[in-house]
Amino acid sequence: MTQLEQQISFKRLSKVYSEKTKRLVIFCGAGASRESGLPTWEELVDKIKSSYLSIAQTDIGHKLAEELSSQIDSLPDNWHRMSRLKEIMGEHFEVAVRNNLSADGYSTPTFYKEVWNLNPDALLSFNLDNFANNSYVQMKTGKLQTHLLGVDAPNSRVSLGNGRPLIVDLHGNIDTPRSWILTDEDRLNLLEQKPYLEFLKSMFAHNLVLFYGVGVSDLTVSGQLSYLRKIGFVTGDYFLIKRQPSSEDVDLIKELPLNIIYTGEEKTWEVGFKELVSRLVKSNPHEELVNPVISIKPLEDDIPSPDEIIKLEPDTIRKYLSSATKQFYQANGEFDYAAYKNFCKIYDTAIHISTRVNPSDFNQYWLGNRIHAELGRGNFGRVYQAFDASENSIAVKVAHMEVRDDDAMLNSFRRGVDAMRFLSQSGIQGIVKILDASELPPSIIMEYVQGVDLHKYINDGLARSVIEKLYICLWISNIIFDCHSHERSILHRDLRPSNIMITGDYWDGVRENDIRILDFDLSWFKGASGTEFYMNASQALGFLAPEQIDARSRFTNRSALVDVYGIAMLLYFMVSGEIPLANASSRADWSTRLRAASANLFNKNWKSTKYLFVNLVFRATNEMQTKRPKLPDFMDSLKTLIGICEGVYPFDVDSVIIEILSRISSSDSDVGYDIDMRRASYISPAGTALEIYTDGRDITCILRHALKEASNRVTRGRDLSDALFKAKSKVATFSRVDEKFTATVKGGNQLKFTFEVPNNIKSLEAVASGIDFAVVEIKKG
Repeated sequence: MTQLEQQISFKRLSKVYSEKTKRLVIFCGAGASRESGLPTWEELVDKIKSSYLSIAQTDIGHKLAEELSSQIDSLPDNWHRMSRLKEIMGEHFEVAVRNNLSADGYSTPTFYKEVWNLNPDALLSFNLDNFANNSYVQMKTGKLQTHLLGVDAPNSRVSLGNGRPLIVDLHGNIDTPRSWILTDEDRLNLLEQKPYLEFLKSMFAHNLVLFYGVGVSDLTVSGQLSYLRKIGFVTGDYFLIKRQPSSEDVDLIKELPLNIIYTGEEKTWEVGFKELVSRLVKSNPHEELVNPVISIKPLEDDIPSPDEIIKLEPDTIRKYLSSATKQFYQANGEFDYAAYKNFCKIYDTAIHISTRVNPSDFNQYWLGNRIHAELGRGNFGRVYQAFDASENSIAVKVAHMEVRDDDAMLNSFRRGVDAMRFLSQSGIQGIVKILDASELPPSIIMEYVQGVDLHKYINDGLARSVIEKLYICLWISNIIFDCHSHERSILHRDLRPSNIMITGDYWDGVRENDIRILDFDLSWFKGASGTEFYMNASQALGFLAPEQIDARSRFTNRSALVDVYGIAMLLYFMVSGEIPLANASSRADWSTRLRAASANLFNKNWKSTKYLFVNLVFRATNEMQTKRPKLPDFMDSLKTLIGICEGVYPFDVDSVIIEILSRISSSDSDVGYDIDMRRASYISPAGTALEIYTDGRDITCILRHALKEASNRVTRGRDLSDALFKAKSKVATFSRVDEKFTATVKGGNQLKFTFEVPNNIKSLEAVASGIDFAVVEIKKG
């Protein structure tokens, strides 16, 4: 075990990272660029002060320059020192900053080469040197990054989860002086902007956050975290990477919600970070043995002998057996599995008798609870409505007899009980609460939920609209996300309609607190272990991810992306009304089925709604687990669909491009937008080729029409040129809603025009109408 792996903080980081329950956000400071020879924050102040002295000594004299230098040194921190330097240096300040922070000619530091191996959702740099953006470009991943300046980020209409990394120069970029945050005034102005603080919240909320190369006394970090703590907004897991311990670490941890990881003082920063990345990439969830279930209400009496116990009433036998598990826990907390196994062998007949529920007996009890009626059955057992001693309605789940004899099923049962107990103790809403459980025989007593399951709710046509179905899916996602965010990172892994209950006055409409999720028999959580249970295809239907059915899959079934698959299939079921077959997403007709289901999401004001639904479900049910969106990303896309249904349209650049394509194409199947490259090509039925792409700020279109071999090239070329100029005059109407519009006709056979992203329906309609006209007009040429 390496020095890294011995640290509790690193173990915690590797668990969260490997489980993919949270998005990864990385903040880097000057230390990330130190390998290139660029100055740290402290060194930059000294270098700029030296620049000032070299100028000042010739202008105002050596003595006065030294006095001002002494005044600068006496200021409380580097922010105030920079403020003073900028004030007295004037135009020379910008020149000095450029001279000292320009990264031209420097090789890319190790941090920026290695960090992309972690596949971060966002890299936020406090540096001005542009290494963050350039290093990603050099990777040539086939995905375009989203690169923003800190001052622009809050109003950029960009968020995490759009399929590519978000790179933000929080304190500006060396090439854009207006963006620099170097002085105390700059910093305070930035932190006083509400949109910027909201942007910060979105980076910290429910994300896995790493700080690298950031000084522990740097107010840019501690100030932000302290502010978020002050307003009660500290969530997620935050880790600070250091090379070695220091005396200030204890006080730092008390003040800020940080876990500190040390890469090792015997290693360089670069070697230490490279090792950390390597270990993280290879990390897998840690496993511990799942202990047998103990009832919270055991009998204190001695258990009768095997011959005596079988003469007792079945429920009396159950009470004795349910108490037996506790006696095999030793004083040190260890469980004596050998003795327990021997006990089960000796009492096998009694256990067998206690497991059976007689359906014809109307006066039978289960651990003191009166059985009333069977509610349903599944792969693991049957569920009964029952009444406790106070005549309160409860539910009792009795496992099938084979569960106790199948190690995989028994371990699944144990994990399910533990998961429900963790969630119930934490007060997670939307989960059916467990009241008690027993291993001998395997059973769970839980709260009774009055209502219908999601399967019946949809099949009986009780859902009033598509938007209600979208909301139900979002509410299910919220509950599952709370499970994933639990300190145990609990995965459900069996999200089928029969495991979702709709309660309350559901016939009158569903509300968020009407959703209940049941059946954690296939669940997994941090620290769980034991033999894994795999369902066969006939049992699984289409709600289980492929890696849950195939034990030979190269993808782990202990990832939050398993639940993303299940939720996406629930969405498909609700919208289409069709139960997907096992491995439905790998079948040749999957795209066709999704498009057929999407017809229910037609929206006259936002034509691409159907495409967005198809694209979301298609990505979330990808056989390649790593290509599925994380749950927060899925939820963001779902919120976009809900917003469209409610008349709140997404005017981010990617959504606008997809909407334009949907408005000018003849069918949804023609809409093909490469979200990674932010580029699409479309050929109209008449042969006009449209290429449309974006740099993240503006949209560019190129229109062409190829000449056929049999055409009179002179006449055809002249006609095409005329058509291009007519099209240009039409698309020029964009200028009524766009101050950035430019259009050029090149070579007599190409029209190219660029415009800013529309921010309302009227502008979007004008743009789409103009492009459609141009496509048609060029066809005539």
